Amino acid sequence: MKIYILVLLFILVSSSTFSQVGKKNIPIKPILSPGLIYQNQFMGELNVMFSRLELTTGGSAIWGPRIGLESGFNKDKFIIAPKVGYELSGLLFCIRGSALTYFQANKVDVRFLPEIGLSLSGALNLCYGYNFHLFNDKIDDVTSNRISLTLNLDFELWRGL
Repeated sequence: MKIYILVLLFILVSSSTFSQVGKKNIPIKPILSPGLIYQNQFMGELNVMFSRLELTTGGSAIWGPRIGLESGFNKDKFIIAPKVGYELSGLLFCIRGSALTYFQANKVDVRFLPEIGLSLSGALNLCYGYNFHLFNDKIDDVTSNRISLTLNLDFELWRGL
């Protein structure tokens, strides 16, 4: 799996859209990034992304740190997870990395979550992620594999589509 992540990262970095990243003074702006997650159960997420946006004729790229919260919908096995991470998405691909702490009743489960997936120019992302346990504690109601669908609510980005 590591080789796939490296190949995808190479493609993203070498593309014409991402070759301009860092050459200009691009302003940082906070945007909302809600989403839906499936990992043994459906969960919702709400993030604030401190994003930078690059719009070119070849496509768009959005990147920046994220802070958010995931929450389960099941009242009997309620789970909540604050998280911090970083996202780079644009053209057709998305890469994210996050650190999460899941809480359920009196259980605590700290994990690292790399995600990779498909993107609609950074506006809509469908990603696969794998939760790596950092300590021995484990909440069984949260699986290691997950699928997420997130929406980056940057109106300048959506107008550029």
